[in-house]
Amino acid sequence: TAVLPLIADRFPAASAHLARLARHARAAETLLAELGQADLQALGGYGGLDIAGLQRLSVERRHNALYQAWRMLGRMPPDESWYARLQREVLDARADAHPVLASGGVEARRYRGRLYLMPALPPPPDPALRLRWPRGRSCLALPDGCGVLHCRSGRAAGCVVRFGLRGERLRPVGARHRRTLKNLSQEAGLPPWVRERMPLIETAHGELLAAGTWLDARAAALGLAFDWQHDLPGGPN
Repeated sequence: TAVLPLIADRFPAASAHLARLARHARAAETLLAELGQADLQALGGYGGLDIAGLQRLSVERRHNALYQAWRMLGRMPPDESWYARLQREVLDARADAHPVLASGGVEARRYRGRLYLMPALPPPPDPALRLRWPRGRSCLALPDGCGVLHCRSGRAAGCVVRFGLRGERLRPVGARHRRTLKNLSQEAGLPPWVRERMPLIETAHGELLAAGTWLDARAAALGLAFDWQHDLPGGPN
């Protein structure tokens, strides 16, 4: 603070110049934020950023868009080394790879040509886990990161919820044939991290009633209906 009066005495216009520079810096920051948010929206936003489009941006504009994505997640943006790792380990990965780059509580994941920046996910549930739907309850809290199941109609008491696809099949409402959940998930474009956390609803005897958003025709005939609510990027809600 003792230096400023000396500068003002020697350079009377210094205070005005510094104030003008500060205003320009704030304006530039606002413009960069608006440009980054516009780029993110054009590239797909929360539904995953189109990697081909992201790669077509200049390096500086690409980094700015990713910087703004971090800020929108409420996280401290990464240092420069993260952008190099993202390029090498995620953006330039094989088209059929599902890489994950974790840093600062954020995960960068790639699936089907799209980049997902998301808060770090807890581990998927143990496939051996079994949750029994309690009597008198219309909703069931799932393990951390998996959301909540709601029974919209029918009686879910006694049903069992588990996780982990193992070749299960069901006949979706309106379909003529049974389909594997793996094929249904691939056709719907569900990323691996969503499939790993998708609840499978069964009877106490192990008959599959529903999986995520798919309801088996037999369950519908019994008047059952479920909603799966979650915050997993790239998945139906």
